[in-house]
Amino acid sequence: MRTRFALFAVMLLGLAIVTDHQWGGIGRAIGPRCTVGVTGSAAKISVQGWTVPSTCQQLRTRLGGVAFASPDQPGEPAICSYLLDQDLVVVRDEGALKLIGNGACLLLRRQVETRALERPSP
Repeated sequence: MRTRFALFAVMLLGLAIVTDHQWGGIGRAIGPRCTVGVTGSAAKISVQGWTVPSTCQQLRTRLGGVAFASPDQPGEPAICSYLLDQDLVVVRDEGALKLIGNGACLLLRRQVETRALERPSP
């Protein structure tokens, strides 16, 4: 039984390494998730994928004292979503003017565009 499980695990890992792009898709579907809220607003930034621990730590560091861990609420409207380093990043803001959420979307879009320009062409 252990041998069969180990063989399956090795095959799955090998498949993931060979198909790195699909591995990112799997992470976006079932990988870890975190949500960072912005103090004093209704804005939240959710990240799902394999690099979530480091990505969320970076978010909390960049936002400084205004960031806090926040649970996801089903049905919250999303303002924007982007793929960033194979992670899915979703911005939500239920505030009246959605200023923080729209600002976060603008910054994310610029970051995605900048990283796309930095990648070498195949």
